[in-house]
Amino acid sequence: MADGCGQRRVRAARNRADRFDTAMQVFQFDAITSTVQCCGRTMVAGVVEATPEDWHLALRLDWSDGFWQRTTQDYRRILAF
Repeated sequence: MADGCGQRRVRAARNRADRFDTAMQVFQFDAITSTVQCCGRTMVAGVVEATPEDWHLALRLDWSDGFWQRTTQDYRRILAF
């Protein structure tokens, strides 16, 4: 990735998933975090691209102060609660 976030961080974000619901085709998670500032959108893109298109992504708790509200507008498959 050209922006410096690195593939390792995207893999780490994917591996933090708490739950896969195969019956409902939902990938649930609590957070995506980065030690590098401004890499959140790149990490989200990596997770969305790695998830089958017929699955939804569900963020159970939004503590981001607006990040996920903006992100769900760009990625309609992400549901933030």
